[in-house]
This record gives sequence, structure tokens and C-alpha cells, in this order.
Amino acid sequence: MTVNGDGISAITRDYGSSATNRHGVVTTESVFWNTTGLAAHSSKNGIIVESEQFGNGYVIGTKGPVNGVNVQITGSIPEADTKPFDMAEGVGEGDRLSPQSLFEDQYTRRESQLATGLASLLVNGEPLDGVQFLKTAYTVVLPYGTKDTPTLEATALASDAVVKVEQSAAPNGTGTIHVTKNGQTQDYKVTFQVAANPALPKSISLSPDRSTLGWRVTSDAISVGHEGTLKSLITLNNGETIDPVQAGLIVKYKVDNKELGSIKKGNVFKAKKPGTVKITATSKMNGTEVSASKTFTVLDAMAEPEGKLAAIKQVTASANDGNLPINTMDRDPDSRWSADGSGQYLLVELEQLRKIDQVSILFYNGNTRYSTFDIEVSEDGVYYEKILDHQKSNKPSPNAAESFVFPKPVKAKYIKYVGYGNELNGWNSIVEFWAHVAKK
Repeated sequence: MTVNGDGISAITRDYGSSATNRHGVVTTESVFWNTTGLAAHSSKNGIIVESEQFGNGYVIGTKGPVNGVNVQITGSIPEADTKPFDMAEGVGEGDRLSPQSLFEDQYTRRESQLATGLASLLVNGEPLDGVQFLKTAYTVVLPYGTKDTPTLEATALASDAVVKVEQSAAPNGTGTIHVTKNGQTQDYKVTFQVAANPALPKSISLSPDRSTLGWRVTSDAISVGHEGTLKSLITLNNGETIDPVQAGLIVKYKVDNKELGSIKKGNVFKAKKPGTVKITATSKMNGTEVSASKTFTVLDAMAEPEGKLAAIKQVTASANDGNLPINTMDRDPDSRWSADGSGQYLLVELEQLRKIDQVSILFYNGNTRYSTFDIEVSEDGVYYEKILDHQKSNKPSPNAAESFVFPKPVKAKYIKYVGYGNELNGWNSIVEFWAHVAKK
């Protein structure tokens, strides 16, 4: 990698929206190999790689006019500090490093094995779990009581390679796949073992299902009035972990304090009052029952702006850094949408066409920097009218939602926030977004 006016920064990001919601560790056990520095970032004083990784990190070789490395870093999150400091060697001596490019070396090694590689490996017509490109030996545990010998099938990556399959002689046995091309042969062995005992559940775990809206993004918390889906996993006595839903098993959830919340639709927790609630999950398999309990926190709902608010159907965006646009409608003060760059936009689609006279926005770190943005509206999602042009936020202290009144009420089904970054950098970051229905 070559950096020019930039650098590699693998350090703990010990900042965020609050002391309990910081970005934290960004990488672990990574190797930065032979980085070339033409110019460092203006703030880094000749440093092109800084590394404070969780676990053991490595900086191997740097070269070029600027080649400084810093691994002597101690952040403000004690439990995330690197102990010991990351390894750095060959600083400024990258021209002597062999291979010069670790990527090209590994790619060449792997490419040489493509000729006899497998494109697919099936057991009884189903893809074998855990297949890896360079792995040549597999063990498959068959269900207790299996009598039929499993069948192996395989196809090669190379269309002109010859594949020969030697099937296992019995349920407990080994099958071998031979892949040959240009005189080179690679063998793949699959060993089958019939489970000695029937699979029984050993334990069950439960957690918030954050694939849907409801739960707060940090800790096991939910706001009053919100609903959050619960999910469970069952660990069997053979070490296998299964999803009870996919396995057709029933999981029953029970709360210890129904004043704070209740279970609906089988696996959805409805939060009613602030407090701490214990939820217990119970399931039965092959006559054996397992159960586990977990504590969840119900928090006060986030305060919303005054006035009638338009219902939001969905939120999309031009880009994101992993902080998703949907976070701007989840009413969670610890989540947000973020995208870097001038012109990045957040598109809010209302449930129906409404007359809107203002929007309210809670900016991420809005008390420390002002953001610049446009507001555009559309009735059909095709033609947009600019309502606010290069509007600036006001840096309220403490941070709070800000309202931006339109020159006049307008009909809108779509509201687009077009961001131009903030006074400190190019990031556009919004915690929550509301649209106000105009008064009649």
C-alpha cells in the first residue's frame, strides 16, 4: 500500500456519543506489510502507520521518503489498551523485505492450486459445511442411528480437470475425491462418523434480535413503548449449535415482572415501564428441557419534538459507514446514520403524502460542531424542490434536537437531507429525524 498525505490508523477510537457508547477497538491481529509513504497526513508528523490493536498487531517494513511508525500508544479506554505494544520491524527498510508484496505472494501461491481445487463438495446432495479452499480433510458426524452409507459428489474449479470419487464403504468410513489436471493430483478426504448417542440439548441462550427495529444498539436495553424480537440458540451435547426455529423446536419466553413488559407473538418483548426485567427462555428436545435467563433494561422513551409528527415508512441513504439510515427513525439516542463526503444524502419516505412545515433533527455530537445541509421535498420521489439551502445547525448545549422551519408549508411524500459535512470534517451524522405536519 502507498499513502500520500494520508496514513494507516489502527488505533482505539475512544470517542463517541457518550462515555458508554464509544467506537472502541477498530482491528485485531492484523499485519501491515511493507507500506510505502510518499507523504504523511499533516497531523501525523511523519507517521504513516500507527497501530494499537487488540491482541498482537504487526507492522512489518516501511519504505519511501516518509516511513515513520508509532506503536507506543495508550488510549483512554484502559481495558482496550494494547499490552504488550504491537510489533514493528523493518521500519524504513522495506526495500530489503521479501516478498515485497505479501498480497501478491499469497495470491500467486493460491492461484497455483486453482488447477486442482474444488468448486463444490456435496454429501447426500447437500453442500458440506465448512468447506475451505485449501482444506483437504473433513470430518462429518452423521445422526445417531444412521444406517445408509452417505454419498459424495464433487466438481472441480477447472472445467478440464478430471474428478474421481471413491465412496465410503460404510456409514463409518472415509471417502476420497481425486482431482487431476496436467499430471498434478490433489486428494480430498471426507471421514464419516455416526454419532454414538442421540443428540440432546445441553444449554440454551437468548439475546435481542437486532436484525429488526426495537432494541437499543448498546447493551441489552429497550425503550418504553418499543417492541423487540428475542432469539435463542441451543447447544447440543455433541457441541453443535442449532437455531430452534430452523429445527422446528418451540421456545417459550417468560418475564418475571409483567408490569415492566410482556411477551407477545411468541418471541416479541413489549416494554411498558422503566426498570430491570428478567426473561427466561425454555425449550425441549428429545425429552430433555433446557432453560436460561437474561436480564434486560427498560429505559424511558426518547423525548420527541412537540407537535404532530408525520409517520415515517422507511429511510434510505446514498451511503453509510455501517451506521445505517434506518437508525434515524428508531428513536434510539445511541444509534445514528453517518456518511462521509459533501453531497451525501438521507432520504426519508413518509407513509403518506402530508403537508409539512418543518423538520427536526438530532445531530450526532451536534453540541460540538455545526452541520451544513439542504432540505429537498418531493411528492413522487422523482422531482424535488429545494426548501432549505445550505442551512446550518446551531450547536445546542447540551445536545438536543433542533427544528428548522420551512418558508411555507409544502406537500411531501419524500424528504431529502443533503449534507455538506460539518465545521470539523466531511462527516454527515444524524441521530434522529422527524417531519412535522403543518397546522391547519
